[in-house]
Amino acid sequence: MRLFRRTAVAVLAVFSLAVGAAPSAMAADPVITFSVSGASNFGVYLCPWSGSTYTCGDPLTPTASAVSVPMADLTAGGKYAIGVKKSGYWDQWWHQSGFSTVKPTSTGSGEYVSAGASSIALGTATMKRKYQLSGSVTADANTRLGGIEVGIYANLSAVAAGTPLTGLTTSGDGTDKDLGTYDIDIPYSAPGTFVVGLKDPSAAYAQATETVSLAAAATSRDFTMRVNDHMITVGGTVVLGDAATPSGVSVDAFVWNTDSTWAPAASEESIVDGSYQLSIPEGRTFTLRFSKVGYRTVWLGGSYPGSPTDTNSRVANSLTSIDLVTLPEWTSAFMSVAGQNEDACNPTKGGMTLAAGGDLNQAVMNLGFEISFWGKKGSNLVVTDRGIAFLANDKDSSFNRTEIPDLGTWSGAPVLAPLWFDGDLSGAVADSVTYGAADGVACIRWNDVGHYSADDSAPNTFQLIITSRSGAAGRSAGDFDLTFNYDQVQWDASGTARVGYTAGDRTRGHYWVNPGVAGAIVDGGSSPLIASSLGSSTPGRYVFEVHNALVAAGPPTITGTPIVGATLTGHASTWSPTPDSLSYQWKLDGQPVSTASSYKVPSKSEGKPITLTVTAQKTGLTTVTSTVSAGTVLRVFSSQPTPKLSGTVKVGSTLTAKPGTWSPAATLSYQWFRGSSAISGATKSKYKVQLADVGQKLSARVTASKAGYLGVTKASAATKTVPKVTMKASTPKITGTTKVGSTLGVSSGSWTSGVTFSYQWYRSGKAINGATGSTYLLTIADKGKTLTVKVTGVRAGYTTAAKTSKSSKRIT
Repeated sequence: MRLFRRTAVAVLAVFSLAVGAAPSAMAADPVITFSVSGASNFGVYLCPWSGSTYTCGDPLTPTASAVSVPMADLTAGGKYAIGVKKSGYWDQWWHQSGFSTVKPTSTGSGEYVSAGASSIALGTATMKRKYQLSGSVTADANTRLGGIEVGIYANLSAVAAGTPLTGLTTSGDGTDKDLGTYDIDIPYSAPGTFVVGLKDPSAAYAQATETVSLAAAATSRDFTMRVNDHMITVGGTVVLGDAATPSGVSVDAFVWNTDSTWAPAASEESIVDGSYQLSIPEGRTFTLRFSKVGYRTVWLGGSYPGSPTDTNSRVANSLTSIDLVTLPEWTSAFMSVAGQNEDACNPTKGGMTLAAGGDLNQAVMNLGFEISFWGKKGSNLVVTDRGIAFLANDKDSSFNRTEIPDLGTWSGAPVLAPLWFDGDLSGAVADSVTYGAADGVACIRWNDVGHYSADDSAPNTFQLIITSRSGAAGRSAGDFDLTFNYDQVQWDASGTARVGYTAGDRTRGHYWVNPGVAGAIVDGGSSPLIASSLGSSTPGRYVFEVHNALVAAGPPTITGTPIVGATLTGHASTWSPTPDSLSYQWKLDGQPVSTASSYKVPSKSEGKPITLTVTAQKTGLTTVTSTVSAGTVLRVFSSQPTPKLSGTVKVGSTLTAKPGTWSPAATLSYQWFRGSSAISGATKSKYKVQLADVGQKLSARVTASKAGYLGVTKASAATKTVPKVTMKASTPKITGTTKVGSTLGVSSGSWTSGVTFSYQWYRSGKAINGATGSTYLLTIADKGKTLTVKVTGVRAGYTTAAKTSKSSKRIT
């Protein structure tokens, strides 16, 4: 049976028959008829009930406004939903109550047409254009607002009642569509004039309405509405750290949006006395940024606020005054620690400058030489303001991201990252990135680079230098050295910054990442970049040798002394990646002599140079060699006498070290020792015994040196222990009146200078308890007795002496 007939049908009279009516007496073949107004070239859909839904197939395409569908084309007894569709128009579906935009979803009464033996007339389907209203929502400061509800209402009463003609749409938040924009279909049943209503769910903005009249021929309209803010005046004063006139300071206000970002709200400049005023929407959370060229940018509460806190933001309500803000004078940090003043990146000497901006800026620099980075070769380096450079022939927007990838897992162009962070050159003091290449050296300098949102309150200053090593001794074509120099690192985004390099192939050994954790690498952190170093003795400098696909931690080393009969041992450095093999080549006086890792110096080789070359090999990579010198084979002294000491071992006497006869004649140097410690300044053949030597044994060491000879040190035998010096002492005398109540004193007499005295008084030969001073007050207990006093003298290095006075007269 044919389900649909595709041929055009003649215009028929429209019968006003209800569903299930008796057959027409005038029609031999029963039909379903209806007419369509408002559109031509439409499609008619007859959608049979599948048991759970109405399923539509291909449409009929009548050429006239009257439609007639023979019952013979339908399945007898079948249930059909009938609709009319045209692009740009609202769909029309038949219901017993009339055509509407709602498609039937059930077999309820009046939802379908049943195919039978009687003709059915369905009435008229009136087609209407599908109009769309598009536009944006802004605040008074022309700030686009996301999250504002937009609705179409029949009148103002419907707005007040909250009953839109269709579902509400929401202005974009920047992810679903552009911030603040919206588009909404005008409902089929909307009058020619209707009301657009705006409402802020957070109640920060007042509700707004506007009446719209849509022309009959229009299909859409651009429509921008503004919600009204009540503005609060915020003011304060700013001063400059060098006491200059504080006018011209840019004061920028930012409000916190529902999408958790800061949006510009207002901007003014301070006047001659440093004062300023801004208008901020009432109820909005805001922060302020203060900036002026030549001064450090300051934000309310300190540095750039990631999100609002009590210290970095305020709420615009009754607030009218901001605390005094001071902008410190700015001085560049370049060359303060490890920077190198290379002409290549100096704009006054031919270097180039990367333009300032708030987004990822890039420029292509030709190195003037080719480098090989684990098999990835190139001569062009792309410079960015984000603290990295990468090996490529053109710019790459894939680096434009807030989250900085892990260097160990990065896949792509080789990256050189002295400080890969979300950099920004658009702040008031942020200097441009300068770069250039000349004579085998390429240089990039990030000087006072701020971070995102034009925040240069915590700028960073650092440098990347690439030096070609092609043709250098022990190096291969494409070899180069990397140098990272740091003068100031004040910001690393709580550890999101990356420091290191990578070939971009995720191969262990082809990348290096600074081990510092969050906040550790900044100045004052636990592992500050400006204080540490690698491959360098200069703090803040990190040097890496790239050996054309193999990286060595350093040259090989040799242990052992180059003298006849001694064994020298070679030690290869650590290589990355691990070589498949390491080979050794010893040379004596330029001639190969051994391929073992150790070499015994032969006889008759005195005066000849010895070198060791270590060769590293790995399949698929260039063979790399590194050479180190062991020096010249040294001669030895045929006579190496032990020095002898002469002289009296006592304080004040002079000892002499007799070196004996060395053969051949040598230059001799001396060092005297007190016990096992060298005596400072005692470097002559003679030494005068000091008081500090008492109780110690003395010795001397003689060192012989001569060009081409192995230096030798010989030590003398130690002296006996230096004895103490005998102290000079006198018998003391008692002075004073020998009468109860009087005070006696003591005259010590002549003693060694510098001596320390102690005293003990005696009554008739017995020590008086507590009487240990240089004076004594006579008491009733002393009456009729005689007194004496003992004086004891002590000085370091001297013997201790004690003298007792004669007896006093009897005490009266």
